[in-house]
Amino acid sequence: MAKEPGVDLLSQADLSVLNGVLERYAGLDEWELVDEVHSLPEWRETNSSLPVPFEDILRGEKVPEEVIEQIAEDAEASKLLAA
Repeated sequence: MAKEPGVDLLSQADLSVLNGVLERYAGLDEWELVDEVHSLPEWRETNSSLPVPFEDILRGEKVPEEVIEQIAEDAEASKLLAA
């Protein structure tokens, strides 16, 4: 039997988002879910399981380009500081 992963490290906001996703998509079968995902603007056809860049997700949500650029710069700075 699979063990539940637990929610100790999740915030109330995280749990709220997850519950919203569950409510919205729980009734879909696997192919309905595939169709739903393929309708998203950040979806790209590939031959593998490539990660979706966070910039594409933010653009799909219509986040201003200046904000996306600042987030990318902050992420790059964090990588350099961690090295």
